[in-house]
Amino acid sequence: MGRGAIVSGDGAVTGRWETVGWCGLRLSVPGDWHPAGMDRGHLAFEGDTGAVMALKWVPSRGRGPLGGRLARIRRGFPREVRRTLRETVLPRSWREALAGNFEPADLTDAAAFRWSDLVGGGEGLVIRGGRSGRDRRVFLLLFHGGGASPGADIPKILSSFKSGARQGRVLWAVFDIQAWVPEAFRLVRHRFVPGAFGLTLAARRETLRLHRWGPASVLLRNRSLGAFAADRFGISRQGLSEDPNGPAVEWIDRPAAHGGLRRLSSLFSSMRRGRAWHVAGCDKILAVQVEAGRLPDEDRFMALCAAFHCLPPAGPRPGAALDGQLPEGPTDPKQGLKPWKDE
Repeated sequence: MGRGAIVSGDGAVTGRWETVGWCGLRLSVPGDWHPAGMDRGHLAFEGDTGAVMALKWVPSRGRGPLGGRLARIRRGFPREVRRTLRETVLPRSWREALAGNFEPADLTDAAAFRWSDLVGGGEGLVIRGGRSGRDRRVFLLLFHGGGASPGADIPKILSSFKSGARQGRVLWAVFDIQAWVPEAFRLVRHRFVPGAFGLTLAARRETLRLHRWGPASVLLRNRSLGAFAADRFGISRQGLSEDPNGPAVEWIDRPAAHGGLRRLSSLFSSMRRGRAWHVAGCDKILAVQVEAGRLPDEDRFMALCAAFHCLPPAGPRPGAALDGQLPEGPTDPKQGLKPWKDE
């Protein structure tokens, strides 16, 4: 996640905030929040005392005021909480914060609400936004009061909330990794466990894999970077080449084929081009691998590598693990909300 500070009108720094990018969304959150759950249609955060915020999104298939969606949203809450959920007027501070990134018609159709529970309840927002066509989505934002999601922070979060690509690229930024990736790529799999982060993205017949391992000082203590990459990616040491400009190795690999039919099938199999490098300032190893029938040219591949960074010194808390093939529908079991859709 990108790091920075929020500065108030009188120039005072109000605390460290971090930029998060996930599935085409970008927003800033307080620095002591961390991702607690994510998939193609949801992103949840926790603070020191528990859940603080959750987002859900689905493609937009309708138009008009979104207040009618509250009945569907209400059904996603635990039974004892449903009866407490009430629609409220969209706060003026929220409307002003959203105005820079949402059309006036989207603000008019938005609906705000509150609920109560044993840990303090919370407030939320459902709003439609994004560019025309398939990029239009309905967003559900939940702010949990009991988890120290102070109302004063909500306008700051909303003012940073954006959807869609910037100059044809989408930001992926969680924990200590950050990458600007062409917008055509969609999330297939994610893995965030202590010491090993991974994102698998796909666009048509091309697959992009982003990896981050650490600490590098331990992983490379008794072996070279080339040996580490060969082991992790299943490639031969002979296929590796060292970068004379720094601690990095590269490879181009096509699956081996023997015999007539296998040689024929190899013509249609994916080739792999990859690069792994040691970032001493973060004590991490980063790697990019592209798999496709036709590999990207030198400039495009190196641009993908140059857009992938790690930011010291963050990472998941000890024992945290977010790992798995993504389900078909957005789920958020940690927040007690069922999958939902826009109709």
